[in-house]
Amino acid sequence: MSHSAPAALSKIVMFLAWTAGAGAVAADDRPRPEPPTPPADTVTVRGRVLDPDGNPVKGARLYWPRMPKTPPRSEEDIEFSLRTKTDAEGRFRFELPRAAIKSEWGQIPLFAAADGYGADWAELPKLNAPAELTLRLVKDQPIEGRIHSTEGKPLAGVRVRAVVAYKPPQGRLDDLLAVWKQDWRSVVGQQKPPESMLLPQDEKSLQAVTDKEGRFRISGAGCDRFVLLRLRGPGIAPVMLFVVNRVGFDAAPVNKAVLNRIPAEQRLPVQPPLLYGPTIACVAPAARCIEGIVREAGSGKPVAGFRIHASIGYGDGIRAVSDKDGHYKLEGIPKRKQYLLTAWPPAKSSWLSTGACPEDAEGSQPIAVDFTVARGIVVRGRVIDRRTGKGVGGGIRFVPLPGNKFFGKPGYDFYKFERTMSEVDAEGRFQLAVLPGPGVLMFQAWGASETANGGQKLNPYKQAEFDAKDRERVKVAEKGGDRFFAAATNSAESLMNENAVKFLDLAAGAGTAKCDLFVERGATRHVRIEDADGQPLMGAAVAGVTAAYPNTFPIKNAICIVFALDPKKPRRLLFLHVKRHLAGTLTLRGDEKEPVVVRLGRAGAVTGRVLDRDGQPLSGADVNVILSDQSGFELYRVAQYQPTSRTDKDGRFRLEDIVPEMKFTLGIVRGRTSFAGEPHIGVRQVKPGETLDLGDLRVKPGP
Repeated sequence: MSHSAPAALSKIVMFLAWTAGAGAVAADDRPRPEPPTPPADTVTVRGRVLDPDGNPVKGARLYWPRMPKTPPRSEEDIEFSLRTKTDAEGRFRFELPRAAIKSEWGQIPLFAAADGYGADWAELPKLNAPAELTLRLVKDQPIEGRIHSTEGKPLAGVRVRAVVAYKPPQGRLDDLLAVWKQDWRSVVGQQKPPESMLLPQDEKSLQAVTDKEGRFRISGAGCDRFVLLRLRGPGIAPVMLFVVNRVGFDAAPVNKAVLNRIPAEQRLPVQPPLLYGPTIACVAPAARCIEGIVREAGSGKPVAGFRIHASIGYGDGIRAVSDKDGHYKLEGIPKRKQYLLTAWPPAKSSWLSTGACPEDAEGSQPIAVDFTVARGIVVRGRVIDRRTGKGVGGGIRFVPLPGNKFFGKPGYDFYKFERTMSEVDAEGRFQLAVLPGPGVLMFQAWGASETANGGQKLNPYKQAEFDAKDRERVKVAEKGGDRFFAAATNSAESLMNENAVKFLDLAAGAGTAKCDLFVERGATRHVRIEDADGQPLMGAAVAGVTAAYPNTFPIKNAICIVFALDPKKPRRLLFLHVKRHLAGTLTLRGDEKEPVVVRLGRAGAVTGRVLDRDGQPLSGADVNVILSDQSGFELYRVAQYQPTSRTDKDGRFRLEDIVPEMKFTLGIVRGRTSFAGEPHIGVRQVKPGETLDLGDLRVKPGP
C-alpha cells in the first residue's frame, strides 16, 4: 500500500469512497409547489444557508458527492454534483437516494458555496428524522500569488486548485499552528471529516490558471482556514502548497520552528512541507523524466504489469505500469539530486518488489533506470484472533534478517527501498511473496477491528511477542520502552505497533508456504473517571487506551475501557479535561479488581520570566510546551489544546493545564527568532495542582 497523497486528503477519499449519488438537480429561484412525499428509498435534505451575520444567502450552491468509479483512487474519481441553489430566503431542499449516504465514517458533509463568501460544510442530521440543516458561510480571504520557474521566469498556464480545506474546531487556528510546530505529520495525517473537506472540482472560484505574469487568484476557501493547493502545468512537477489562509499571516517563524526540531540529516527534499500565507510567491520545480525496462533476473526477459512509482512527497506521486515489452515512463518528477523509485509487482503474483535510487544527471534528457526483478516464495495464511477464532484484517510485510544470503542479490533487494505493507482482508486472509532465507513476518491490525468507548474504532490487541522458539533465532532488545530487533540492513525494526510476528526460514524454490498468525487480546479493564469531588467526569481525553497507535481517544462517558493490558508490562495512562482544568495519571496492569477508579485533580501550571542575554525582559515571545513523551503529545492533540503563552512587557508567562508527571521542556519564539536557554532549560515535570515557577530564564538566539 502506497501513501503518496496527503494523508488528510487520502482519509477524505476513503471516506467518500463509501458513498454513491444521483445526478445534479436543476435549480432556479422561482417559487415551487410543495413536492410530494418522497419514496421510502430516498431522503429529503433541507435547510438554509446564512452569511456571517446570520442573513439568508440567495443563490448559494449546494454540492453532494457521487462516484463514477469505485473504489476511487484519487479525488479526481469523486464528483461533487451541484444539487440545488438556495431561494431568496436562503432555503434549499432536494432528494437523495438513501444508498447515497451510507459511509464507514458516519454522516457525510454537505457543501455550500456562494460568491463573496468562504464556503461551509456540515454533516447531515439523522436521516430517519429529517431536520433543517443550517450552513453558515464565513468571511473570505482570497489566496493569490505568483508562480515562477527555477530560472526566475513567470510561468503561464499553471493550473492552481484548492483541493482540501480544514476548519479548526471552534475556529482555533492558533492551536493548529502550535501542534504543527511540534509534529506537522499529525496535522496532515489525523484530520478527517467533518473538519476536513475535499473541495468540489466544479466550484470555479476554487481554481485558477496563471496569466502571462504567473499570477493567480482563488477565492471561496474561507478566512482562517488551512487550505491545500495543487499546482499542475507543462514542464513542472505537481506541487502541493499548504496555506494558512489568515490575513497577514507570516509563515517564516512557524517554518523555522518546525525545521529546528528536525536534524538536517533527517530532512527529506519535501519534508517538512513549508507553510504559506494567503499571498504566495512560489518557485515551481522543473520536471524530470525517468524511463526504463523491467526484466527478469537471470533470463533478462521483459516483465509486464509492474507498477513503478516515483516518490515526490506530498502530492499525487508519479506512476507508470510496465507494458508487454517491460517498458515504463515516468514524467513530471521534480528535479532533485537523487530520486526514490519503487517497483511493485502485479497483485497476487510471486514477483518481489524492488526499487532504485538514481542520481540526477546534467541536461534535460530522460534518465534511464532499468529494474531486475525476481520471483519469491508465496506465503498464504490467516491472521486469527486466538480468543474468538475469527480472522483479523490489517497489513503484513516481511523483514529479512542479518545473515540472509539471498538479500541484496538482483531482484531480492526490496527492503532497501520500501517497507510498505500488503493488505490482510477482513477475514484475516493474506498472500505475500517473500524472499528465501531467515526473516520475520510482521502484522499490524489497522485500528478498525473493535468498536468501544462511544463507538470509536480501535485496535484491541497486544503488542507482538515472539514465541519461545523464535526468540532463540531473533534477538530482541529494549530501550526507552520500545522493543526492536536488527534487520538485514542493520536497521532497527520496532515491535511497538506490531500485533503478531513469526520467524520464517524458507528454502529457495519452495514455491509456496502456509503460515497462520495469531493475535492476543490481553486483559481489559473499565476505568471510572471522577472529578476532584468524586463525581463522574465525562469528556476527558485519555492516552494509553490501547497498546498500539493510535492509543489516545476522547472519552464521552465517565467509563473508559482500556485494552490489551499485560501484568508483566504495566501501562501508564494520562487523563486531561481541558474545560474543567483537570488532569491525572493511572498505572494499570490488567489484574486489578474492577471497576478501577481514577480521580482527576487540578492540572499543573508553569510560570516564569524570560530575559535576554543582557537581562532585559523578552516581551511578545511565544512560550510553548515541548513534550518528551509521545503519549503526552497525542493527549493534547486529541484534547485539541496546546499549552502556550505569550510573554508580557515584563517577560512573564503562564502555561496552564499541564498534566502531572509528564516530562516536557519549553520552546521560545519571537517573530522569526527561536531562543535557547542559557543555561539549558532542561526537562521538567509538575506535581498535581502545582504551579511550578521557573524563575528568570535567560535565553539567547538559537541556531
